[in-house]
Amino acid sequence: MSSEDPVVRQLVAIADLLLGAAYADGSVGWPERSMIARVLAGFVHVDDLPEEVRDRVQSFDPSQLDIAQAVAELTVETSRDRRELLGLVSRIVDADAELVPDEVSYLRRVAAAIGASEEELADFLEPD
Repeated sequence: MSSEDPVVRQLVAIADLLLGAAYADGSVGWPERSMIARVLAGFVHVDDLPEEVRDRVQSFDPSQLDIAQAVAELTVETSRDRRELLGLVSRIVDADAELVPDEVSYLRRVAAAIGASEEELADFLEPD
């Protein structure tokens, strides 16, 4: 990531994780990308995302996703931090109200990368 702004780097990292979640069950259309942009904007309470974040949402390549690298850009230290991040990822994988095995696998990979326990992850593996 090239940005000097730590907030932009963190937003790009979260965008990567959310887009990876969206791609976990196959391809992603513009409606999902728009939803992810709205989630990101709401997360930081802004109306318009920085250009670098918008560009990432538009040009994301799932084959280039490195979950560990994305997580390294974030400060995920407490159980609350882990649950909030898993909640964001879960919101995307559960958008179609059907949690498929590839989405469960993706959630587990993110959970492992942030050091989440099975207990922290369990709530996000339950069908609504």
